Amino acid sequence: MFLPFREGPMSLVESSPVDLACPEWCAVNHGTHELVADDDHQSDIHTVAALLRHLAPAPDGSLIQRTVASDIDVVRHHDATHDQEWIFIGNDEQQLDLSLESARHLHHVLGRLLRR
Repeated sequence: MFLPFREGPMSLVESSPVDLACPEWCAVNHGTHELVADDDHQSDIHTVAALLRHLAPAPDGSLIQRTVASDIDVVRHHDATHDQEWIFIGNDEQQLDLSLESARHLHHVLGRLLRR
């Protein structure tokens, strides 16, 4: 599950002026959410069921391949300590946190590959 990577205190207050400055995609109920700081923003979590390929070394030096079913979370987020918004893609074992520009490039390349 996605949790924002933010150090420092998070407060729980009745309301926050940040509510007015929330981006359109933010799904956080500021002031009442226990895991997200009041000045951080996070989209809804989109979970994708996926098959992941895992490679591990075998005792003889070859590689053992296995396919594992996993849920992958995809979340747009921004915290007040950084200027950029990010797209998180990952699960408990593997994570990518891409800038919006990098996510757009990845989207473009995946689109081309899937059309072939």
